[in-house]
Amino acid sequence: MAFTQLEVARALATTDMPSLITTLRGIAAAGEGVAAEMGYADYVAKFVGHQDPEVRAAAIDALGGMGSIGAAYAGTVADQLTHTSCAVRVAACQALGNFGADAENFTFRLSSLVAEDLEARVQAAAIPVLAGLGSNVEVIKTALESDHAEVAGAACEALGALGELSQESVTEKLASAPTSLSALRALSAMGQKAYVSCLDEVVARGLKNQDAAFRAEAITIIGNLAEAAVLDPTCGEIKECVTSPITGVRAAAALAFAAMGETAAAHVGVLDALLIDADEDTSGLSLVIGTGARRAPAHCRKPKCAALFAIGRMRALSSLSPNSLALLKSSFNDTDWEVRLCLLEMLACFRKARHFRSAVANLLDDKAFPVRAKAIACLGNWSSGENCGDIVNALKDTAPDVREAAATALSMLGEVAHDYSHEVYKLFNDKSAAVRCTAIKCLASMGDLGQNYAPVIATMMNEDDVGVRVAAIEALGGMGVNGAAFLEDIGDHLYLGAAAERSAAQMAMAKLGFVPAEAVQAAPTHVSDDKPAHYATFLAAERAKMGLKH
Repeated sequence: MAFTQLEVARALATTDMPSLITTLRGIAAAGEGVAAEMGYADYVAKFVGHQDPEVRAAAIDALGGMGSIGAAYAGTVADQLTHTSCAVRVAACQALGNFGADAENFTFRLSSLVAEDLEARVQAAAIPVLAGLGSNVEVIKTALESDHAEVAGAACEALGALGELSQESVTEKLASAPTSLSALRALSAMGQKAYVSCLDEVVARGLKNQDAAFRAEAITIIGNLAEAAVLDPTCGEIKECVTSPITGVRAAAALAFAAMGETAAAHVGVLDALLIDADEDTSGLSLVIGTGARRAPAHCRKPKCAALFAIGRMRALSSLSPNSLALLKSSFNDTDWEVRLCLLEMLACFRKARHFRSAVANLLDDKAFPVRAKAIACLGNWSSGENCGDIVNALKDTAPDVREAAATALSMLGEVAHDYSHEVYKLFNDKSAAVRCTAIKCLASMGDLGQNYAPVIATMMNEDDVGVRVAAIEALGGMGVNGAAFLEDIGDHLYLGAAAERSAAQMAMAKLGFVPAEAVQAAPTHVSDDKPAHYATFLAAERAKMGLKH
């Protein structure tokens, strides 16, 4: 459904409850920006008083999803904190949490829920709202002692975020299975102020856990406390995870070293065992298939990919032993395309990895387009002018991502790429807006040669895609007298279009405003009319000369 004011009004007029609830949930997911643009908050607010509790809760969720727009109805939402339905009270708490400072007037009601409500769900929903407002900390501390794990866990997380969690309390919660995840989240929220004494328990309860959520929090904590975690016994316990029978734990061990960064570079050798590990953690696959979650990145699922990722984050490429280096090079021919991609992503982090240029160039014909694109990116980062011809050939690749990467790489090669400017111009007719944007930026990077085509770039300010228009405006802003010839055309975008477009126009005009008037008149545009807004015929002719569509 298009979330226009009229469409929302029509959808909300239905008498079918499931359809109505689905619409309200869609509005909640659409967010604040769409609500501000379409102005349908009033229609939604009317359903806060609906007789069906499920509809009422969905309407409150929708207002909460609107952020500052929904905050105008904070009082109406707060009135639902005493509703008989638990779901409605929970929705009201969560919505108030999204209203920020506009919910400050209702802290007493929220505190009453934490202290008196009979439903643990409601108490747990109210606690983070109070924490976000930074008020009634004592009420949250009292909730920490609750017999309900859900309430105690929520209080633990809230106090961790506020920096009010004692070492004794977090240690106790970490040792208890029902609240251990909340304790890990609290320590993670504390950043570098987390308690070093908890590190061993973090590894035992978090990094070695079969649940990916526990491992993720443990990795963050280890990264925050890297200088302590790199020491024994904690470092030794992390190394033990490399040989764990659980695939996800082995990958997490590598990510823990990655989180410690250069601090752990001396321990890069422990990753050798993972560079020959071809397993994959499939524990979350059912959720992905059921559209309940996104697929995790390869370095979170595959130990080998995690090891490659860690080498990059540890900046340890130059510290690899001959055996480790041999294992790494074998990944260029790995049968798993995600491994090849992770290898290239790691190498792209090193400007001094140019000695891998030949092996990377061999992947320009890889069957997987993400690998081809990343190989081109590597060559661009290394300014590999020797491969300029291969990169130019990639401008005709069937995958838009590869064409975009090729144009970006050419802009990094300097003068050696100038001979292929005409091939870049051909991308102005590309079906992908992202490719057209990159082609404009590539031409703009070619100095005087690129400025010769300012009239062609000017035509791109009339494209339907806002990204292309912004790229054209920004390019003209850096073209001196050639761009100043189109000052009035750029000015047309100052008050119309998206915010990014208006901002780009302001910046471009600020740059071009310093160009002397006599220089503007001398610009090689061959246009007799003094108004750039009337250049349409001339610009169309310029495009036709280069074989571009009007």
